Amino acid sequence: MHKGLTKEKIILAAKEILQRDGFDGFSLRILAEKLDVKAASLYKHFENMDELTVAVALKVYEEFDTAQREMVTQVKTRQEALLALAMAFREFAVKHPSFYRLLLTLNKLKEKQLNEVAAELYAPVVKVVGLYKLDDESKAHWTHIYMATVIGFMVGKGSGLSSCSQVNTSTSFRLAIRNIISALESLEREQIARASFLQEDSAK
Repeated sequence: MHKGLTKEKIILAAKEILQRDGFDGFSLRILAEKLDVKAASLYKHFENMDELTVAVALKVYEEFDTAQREMVTQVKTRQEALLALAMAFREFAVKHPSFYRLLLTLNKLKEKQLNEVAAELYAPVVKVVGLYKLDDESKAHWTHIYMATVIGFMVGKGSGLSSCSQVNTSTSFRLAIRNIISALESLEREQIARASFLQEDSAK
């Protein structure tokens, strides 16, 4: 084993190459050259390219998760929090063009680990949506709708599909999130009114 070569060093070097050159410019040969080792040395730390790519994806996710949580602490209302979380996702996708492809590699994780990563990814959103006075099923549905919208925009940005649009996609993104927030506010009022009516009706 090459002296001083560790999994962490390999992951960081791979991350640098992916961020700079994208997936098309990434290979074990190029990675080995950057680390000044033989490609065979990399296989002593990672069984194959899939395992390495997932490790890099998890590293990138950790950095994103930290940035996401820091952003939420800077807002005062649940509406601001939902918009801030969405913008954190978008900003990270813009800063890391290959992120959507890294995100897709996470489906190669074992089910238990994939579920743990997904739970962490959803956690801040679950917490904020939980501040709305809704039934549990509604909270689950709207958390999913929110995340599906955010990730959909990220994939569109990363794949280049959004560049075909005739409108400013950043404006479209904000509009989509604000519509979700409006829907949550409206549903909360509706469910509170229904609960109040049922309570009054049962008291008669």
